[in-house]
Amino acid sequence: MGWKIPDALHDGRRTYVKRFSSAAEAREAFAKDPRGIFAISSPSAQECYELATEIAAQSLEANGGDKGHPCILYIDEIVSANICDPHYLDPGFKQLMGEARHRHVGIIAGCQSARILNNQLLTLATHVELFTVSDRRDHKRLIECGIDDAIVAKTAALPPHKHISVKL
Repeated sequence: MGWKIPDALHDGRRTYVKRFSSAAEAREAFAKDPRGIFAISSPSAQECYELATEIAAQSLEANGGDKGHPCILYIDEIVSANICDPHYLDPGFKQLMGEARHRHVGIIAGCQSARILNNQLLTLATHVELFTVSDRRDHKRLIECGIDDAIVAKTAALPPHKHISVKL
């Protein structure tokens, strides 16, 4: 799968990323020092979302059951993770999507095209960050999923590293 998070952002800020080959390896490191971004390059997205759920539950438990730090699960190029495509959504991931706020997990999914996403990823989203979208078929898909057509039209002219935030 590869580690997609760089050591530094386009503006030079460090990401403090730590790279691991499995969720088990990341779990061991997390127990020693939970700070930073834990990037896991694993063929199993399931082990990653299960780890995120586990970490979030530990945070809730350590803070009285209703507070704590949420665990943010970021899946870059989500269609490569084999948990969704336009016609399939992994049952465990689907359940996590529906219960994420109750489980104290934030989900961020990145992709290159709205047409390759499962419809539920867009319709259940609370926020969408749109970068340059120049394909008219992607525009149509975003509009079908509830994003205002005037906002979608603006995405074709966005410069690199600029985006439009949409609250759904």
